[in-house]
Amino acid sequence: MIPSISIQIPTFNQSSYIVEAVESAVNQSYDHKSIFVLDDQSSDDTLSMTQRAFPDVECISNSENIGRVKNYQKAFERSKAFDFMVNLDGDDYFTDSRWIENGITHLTNHPSCLLYQAQINFIKKLPTSSIIHRIDSDHLVISGLDYILFFISNYSFVHFATIFKSDAAEKVGAYTDDCLHSDFYTALRVALHGEVIVSDKTVGVWRAHDHNASNHRFSSTESSKNESAFYQFVQYAEDYLKGKDILRIIEAYELREFNQDLYLLAINKKSKEILIKAFAQKRFSIFVWKQLLKSLF
Repeated sequence: MIPSISIQIPTFNQSSYIVEAVESAVNQSYDHKSIFVLDDQSSDDTLSMTQRAFPDVECISNSENIGRVKNYQKAFERSKAFDFMVNLDGDDYFTDSRWIENGITHLTNHPSCLLYQAQINFIKKLPTSSIIHRIDSDHLVISGLDYILFFISNYSFVHFATIFKSDAAEKVGAYTDDCLHSDFYTALRVALHGEVIVSDKTVGVWRAHDHNASNHRFSSTESSKNESAFYQFVQYAEDYLKGKDILRIIEAYELREFNQDLYLLAINKKSKEILIKAFAQKRFSIFVWKQLLKSLF
């Protein structure tokens, strides 16, 4: 039987971007795909534009605004009937028309692998773009633990570049964390149950703009939610990992949070506070050093 995949596109007030997003999904070379758009009661023309441009794509309008995470949950409920799933936000888009076909081929050839993680471009102000992260291999099979440690340290996960096995995502309760990084913690929980394929192929564009949900990632509310989600993940992981590996995960998380704090001080030109905090801990990343230098000069 040929594997099927669901490409779900949750959206809210993204009329400026939605056509490009859906078009990039329609243009995927893999034939056994189903695409559906879940509009969360947009107040602009997102839904009508999508329906006019793509009459063959299923569009679902929520009866009321349920919020980003619950809309992801609703999308996932529909995707469970498929072998694989990928979540594409309505303001992002794929650039490689064969990436889903290639990803499913790799996952089919490696039954122990539960997700396929590719790379993205980051666009803030066109035409400037840069790669968030890369690996030195077309594709590489790694352990779930190595994947967890890498992405907790780097935090450069984007769900539209991630193909999940649907049954693996269902097993861990996909998108159940009520936080901005619900997709990220879904991937981490899935990785506990098998291996992961990572690829150096750049497959799409994550677009930064004034209305990104991620603009709120440093707010006290979101920081608290994300911290809670992390320690819930740790609790879950304790059933599958040794104590020393749990400590490695916590240390990686705490170091990333520490460097994030330094980064926030740096971009706010608080050089003295950075130096006090950094040298008290005797650790921070090259990236934070660069931000410190920028704040000093």
